Amino acid sequence: MEVVPLDYKVRESEGSEELITVREVIEMYWEGKPFIALSTGGY
Repeated sequence: MEVVPLDYKVRESEGSEELITVREVIEMYWEGKPFIALSTGGY
């Protein structure tokens, strides 16, 4: 497991090339309950 900063850029989804920050992911998808975001790390 790796903790990344809120300004770390990630893909919005597997089908998207657009990069957004972790902060934007939280603002768009967080529903007030804990959640874990997973990534294949580019593999």
